[in-house]
This record gives sequence, structure tokens and C-alpha cells, in this order.
Amino acid sequence: EGSQLAALRADIKPGQLILDYCGGSGGKSLAVAHLLQQKGQIFVHEPREVALGKAKKRFARAGITNVQFHNNEESLNKIGLNKMDWVIVDAPCTGTGTLRRNPDIKLKFDEEWIKRNVMLQQSIVSKALKFLSKNGKLLYITCSLLKQENEEQIKHFTKTFNL
Repeated sequence: EGSQLAALRADIKPGQLILDYCGGSGGKSLAVAHLLQQKGQIFVHEPREVALGKAKKRFARAGITNVQFHNNEESLNKIGLNKMDWVIVDAPCTGTGTLRRNPDIKLKFDEEWIKRNVMLQQSIVSKALKFLSKNGKLLYITCSLLKQENEEQIKHFTKTFNL
């Protein structure tokens, strides 16, 4: 729910091109699809076939047809480089914001695990940014409460990628 609410904060307009880069089963894309009013296009990128299959079913159930699904970056590169008005990255993270629902997270918790997640997030955003148009916007989402995965990442992205 939190990532869907965050996606709804984006100022998405009809006719825009939206890339849900870590698309999962399509929750964020579904949350913003109505903002496009069936104008524009949603691109859902998700390398995990099972999750992408769930996204396809969810979009079909919702009657949303202005969507394309991609499980590899090569197909997305052919059509989306430097074209997206919005790139949504709901990055893999430590999940500290979901401790109540997932108490076992605390068993994995150590500094090395945080560092691995931070590096993965930076890698994903670096790849996702090549799809942004000149005036495009990045919507970065995590379910983490940690500064390392949020505030510090935003500072890193702003500095490294001139955002």
C-alpha cells in the first residue's frame, strides 16, 4: 500500500510515458494507470517471470490496455531510452518499514546487509535513469526506514547523476 500511495504522489498526466522499472506484480503501475486516462503508455519492467505474469493478469482484470511488459532490458532499450516522462523505482531494500509484518527481517540485519542493499539500489537507479527523457522525473521508493536507503541515497543520486 505504501508504494502505491507514493506512486500516487507523482504528478502523472495523460499522454505521458511511465516506466515502472522494478515493476513486480504491477501494484504501482496499477495505482497510476487511471491518471493516464488510457492516453500515454505504461512500461512494466520485471525480470522475474512469476511476478511479471501476475502483473499481466492484474492489468487484464483491470481492463488496462496501454501497458507493455518487459522481462529483459534489451527489449526495453529498443523502445524506451531517453523517452520516459516518469521512471518509478521501488527498489529492493532491507524492508525495515515492514518489521511488524515481517519480524524475521531483524535476523538478517547487519551492516553488510545494509551496504549490499545500498549498492544494489545505486546500480538499479543507474540503469533506470537512462530511460528518462530530458525533463523526466525519477520516483524512488523503498519500504525502508533507514537513512542509508533513503535520504543518503537521494543525496547520492542528486550528486552523482546531476538530478
